[in-house]
Amino acid sequence: MTSSKRKGGSSRRFVWLATAIVAALALYTGGWYYAAGTLEQATDTWLERMSARGAEASCERRQARGYPFRIGLFCTEAAIADAEGRFAVSAAGLRSAAQVYDPAQVVGELDTVRLDLFGAPNPLGASARDIRFSARLAEPVPARASVTARQVELDATPENRIASILFEAARAEAHTRRNGADLDLAVSAETISAFPPQLGREIRADRFQADFTIADGVRLAMERPQSLRGISLVIRDLAITLADQAGFALSGPFSVDMDGFIDAKLQLSAQNPQKIATLLAEIMPENGNQIRSVAAGLAALGDNPSLPLTVTKGQARIAFITLGRVPPLN
Repeated sequence: MTSSKRKGGSSRRFVWLATAIVAALALYTGGWYYAAGTLEQATDTWLERMSARGAEASCERRQARGYPFRIGLFCTEAAIADAEGRFAVSAAGLRSAAQVYDPAQVVGELDTVRLDLFGAPNPLGASARDIRFSARLAEPVPARASVTARQVELDATPENRIASILFEAARAEAHTRRNGADLDLAVSAETISAFPPQLGREIRADRFQADFTIADGVRLAMERPQSLRGISLVIRDLAITLADQAGFALSGPFSVDMDGFIDAKLQLSAQNPQKIATLLAEIMPENGNQIRSVAAGLAALGDNPSLPLTVTKGQARIAFITLGRVPPLN
């Protein structure tokens, strides 16, 4: 009889445990679908608010997905254009997600994205494919954010003319991190082609990278200033590799005063200056003799020369050589 009682007690405990598990799963599932419905409703409310302000915004076939451990918004196509006609953004294949237990960490991807800026004098556009992004959400700006993309293009579309490509990169990425009141930024691009209209010919580079800190960057990100005046940053690395590991880099503090004049104390380093001269002479044949003369001077300092580049109130010098005056920035 004692054995029967024990078996009966074990069975009841198993039934209660199974019931508790099923109830917990049911509550979790109900909570997930409630959160999904809230996300969809919030999206619809935001779209309606944008429309009420005169903007055009859409999220086609929007749906919350990710059950059971993630939740995120999916749209086959998404777009927004401001009421003043200053910009328009369109994207295909928006997919985002956050872990249920860590909703502040958001990841996502886009198949394609297109940005058009319609400001005078000439509109600009940018496009990319295979975009991946992530962010650690926080107030007043994300604690961290990253984005990578392929087939990045920048183009100019003058009125009544076919768009002309200004910049292309096979791959590009950007990362930002809040550092107290400052912002750390890192940007890079690979397999680059640039087409400056003033130059009239193509410039190629294997890689570009920049790593710097913007002083008081959190406030600037919130206020979105319309001018570079008053900005101050520290360049840890600003480098361009043209070809065959030949390139140059800058590092040091850089600032623009309230009158628009640049002040900087930079270190300029070069790798394989003779190769750099050959590449630049091909790009700018009309200045080939001057380029080769400068390269010969740098080559005398070795294969990897380094020189100070200073700018004081717009007056630029490299070592003891005066380069000229940089006009005030807007």
